Amino acid sequence: MQEKFLNKKQSNLVFGFSLAIIALCVLFIVSSLGAELAYNSASSKVYPTLASERFSYYNNVLTLVASAASRRKDNSQYLAKEADYFFKAVEEGLGPILHLDESKIENLYRRAIQLNPLNYQYHLKLGWFYAQTKKTQAAEEELIKATELYPTDAQAYLYLGKFYLKNKREWLGFKNLLIAFYHSVEHWQIFDEAQTDMIGLSQVSSDRAGHFMRYIFYPLRSTFDFKEEGFPPLTIALNIRVYMKDSPEEVALLYRAIHYQNFKKIESSEGYNVYEFLLNTFPPKTDLSNFSIGTKPSSLMEKVEITYAF
Repeated sequence: MQEKFLNKKQSNLVFGFSLAIIALCVLFIVSSLGAELAYNSASSKVYPTLASERFSYYNNVLTLVASAASRRKDNSQYLAKEADYFFKAVEEGLGPILHLDESKIENLYRRAIQLNPLNYQYHLKLGWFYAQTKKTQAAEEELIKATELYPTDAQAYLYLGKFYLKNKREWLGFKNLLIAFYHSVEHWQIFDEAQTDMIGLSQVSSDRAGHFMRYIFYPLRSTFDFKEEGFPPLTIALNIRVYMKDSPEEVALLYRAIHYQNFKKIESSEGYNVYEFLLNTFPPKTDLSNFSIGTKPSSLMEKVEITYAF
């Protein structure tokens, strides 16, 4: 009798536990569906062209995506999207009206990264947010992390390049833009994104009409080693010009210290003897990090001009 009572009690417990599991599953499904509906509703809202309508737009989408994030606290996508909307609203000057605190943007991106640390876009977005809020070291760390997580993504290098240009670190900016060009066919989009960041810099220049981006080194020595200068191992066509006061017998491109091909002497410019080499004559899969420039006899290189044309 007692055994039958215990068995019945156990059956009731199992039944009750099963009902609880089912109820939790139903709640999870309902919550997930509600979160997804709110998220999709926010994403479907059309960004208004009239500035007067943007307060209402951001107020609406932020409410919806915040609802999605609160229903599914384990969904990194919802958190990152909420941060995106906050960030855009702040950039448009609506932060005070919407009572937005910039620390909330950082917190949302960081929570998204905690849930999904391998998503390079979260690091990229957080890094760019830091760049805009003058947190220079944190911005560099996050942007570099984005390139490490996705080393063939042009956008990550584009924003890292823009960051360096904004902070007057011209060579690093130019180098990362080269990598962005290398990994993308959307060259005009990359150029237009970065062109304003090149204005007023001393060693980096660009010209939309001429379809080029240029960097000038001032080595003031008789050799120039691309690897030592930090050139990435890219197979990308560049135009190289060397400017010298002297007129040596030979200005040559060296492959691992072995003569590869001579530069061609072209017209003089501003008192310089100018020598040119076009990298579009290189064999496939040849990158600059294996090369150097040497002169014979040794002569001082005043300028080395690297041009990327597209």
